[in-house]
This record gives sequence, structure tokens and C-alpha cells, in this order.
Amino acid sequence: MKLKQAGVSLLSASALALSIGGAASAAEQAPSKPLQVSNVKLMGIETVGEWNKSISTTGGEIILDTVLYKYNTVMSISGYQEAQGTAARVRYQIRERVNSSEVGPVLGFIDVTNVNGYFSREFATNILTAGKTYVLQAVNNTSAPVSLKGNAVVYYD
Repeated sequence: MKLKQAGVSLLSASALALSIGGAASAAEQAPSKPLQVSNVKLMGIETVGEWNKSISTTGGEIILDTVLYKYNTVMSISGYQEAQGTAARVRYQIRERVNSSEVGPVLGFIDVTNVNGYFSREFATNILTAGKTYVLQAVNNTSAPVSLKGNAVVYYD
């Protein structure tokens, strides 16, 4: 019994010595000045659109969502796309919504080609105007049906 207690005491003493030694060497390696971070800008993030849709025909076009663009900042789309039996080729495009039944011409597009999986891209900021409503569309350029899941996100100050 005394042998077990002596063994435990010896282990405890060696653990204590290691922890003290580790603390001392960590203190020696600490930088002399505290770490300073400058030019950090916190941004807000707002999800402005979501979709879970599919396009069954080649050349088929579908509306993913309608987006109210409130800030003159970056709008990105992120998601997952998958074609059956081949790599997906999808064009994501944005148009201004004129009224409830009409959209304007394509203002910009993002081609996500040869991707079965996750992606993230952003639209050019110079094509969008704060306070306007836009329609996000997808065009299937694949020779097979595609499944599309994703969202549109705006980053702002």
C-alpha cells in the first residue's frame, strides 16, 4: 500500500515539475510586446436569398429568388450544385426587377462550370444599386438535370 502511495506521489511530483518547467519555458518564449491588430473592420452579414431547386432541361432557366439589395457592397452567392452523371455547368445571373411580372436585361452573371459540389462567387459591385430589387436566376448549361441549393449573402459596414 505504501509502495502505491509512493508511486502516486512520485508521479504527482514529476507532473508538477513538468508543468512548472513548461510554464517557465512558455514565459521565456512569450513575445516582449503584446500582439497588436490594426485596420480591423467588422462587417455585417445578411442572407438576402435562398433556394433549393432543380432544372431538368438543358438550357432551362429558373428564378432562384428575389433579392432586395439594401447596401452598396458585395453580394455573393454560395451553394451546392450537382448534375446527374456529369459535372454541372450553371450560369447564375442577376436582373433588375421592373415590376411584379417583368424583369430587365441581364446585368451580370457568374459561370460555375465543371463543379459538382460547393462553390462561392460574388457579383461585381458596380452593377448593383442599393434600394433596388433584383431577381437571381440560374441557367442549366449541362447536358443533364441539375440540383441547386444555396443562398445570396450581402456583406456591409
